Amino acid sequence: MEEIKEYLSKRDNQTFVKVLNQKLVKLNEEAEALKKMCRILSSTITEMERNMDIKIGEMQFIECNEEYLIRTASPIRSGSSRQAMFSCFSQHFQYCEEHNIEVGWHIGEIVLQSDIANGCYKEGFYFSRLPSPIDDERFFIKPKGTYAVMYYQGNSDNLEIIYHEVVQKLEALGVQITGNIYEEDVIDYLSERDPDNYVYKIEVQVEKNLCQTI
Repeated sequence: MEEIKEYLSKRDNQTFVKVLNQKLVKLNEEAEALKKMCRILSSTITEMERNMDIKIGEMQFIECNEEYLIRTASPIRSGSSRQAMFSCFSQHFQYCEEHNIEVGWHIGEIVLQSDIANGCYKEGFYFSRLPSPIDDERFFIKPKGTYAVMYYQGNSDNLEIIYHEVVQKLEALGVQITGNIYEEDVIDYLSERDPDNYVYKIEVQVEKNLCQTI
């Protein structure tokens, strides 16, 4: 406003119009940033509301449609530190920002089926959800199918143990695992101070016909 007042005092219409156009561009950029933030907030709210009525520790078999993800390879597989994991989180969100990919604030992880078969429960990728498909090298489709779904409450340091327990339970039920493990943060540091109260949604793609007999 001070700049506008200055140019008004000079009564230089050509320069003043130039300043107004510059201000308009800046305001449009700010408006677009606000719209983007509103979309991210709306997406985050939808995800949290979807997981409000949960039963901790209870396994369900649910038919799921395909879902769209943007994923980043995990450094943990090569024995890196937890600090490297958080660095990877930052790189994941930075990549999304640089490529104009809108994602929420929650992040999940994927344990590959090939690793599960070898008794390894280290995350292979971190991911965020997308509302629709995109043309990007990191785009990934979570397949349509039957999923064993369970919610775990506790510290994230125990997730590998929980994955193993979920797999053991499925094996005890005679259910065949046909895909990856997908873990999503439902309640984390964004809304809860105590890490022991965090809640995670764990999904494993399984053979449909076997589940129908359970």
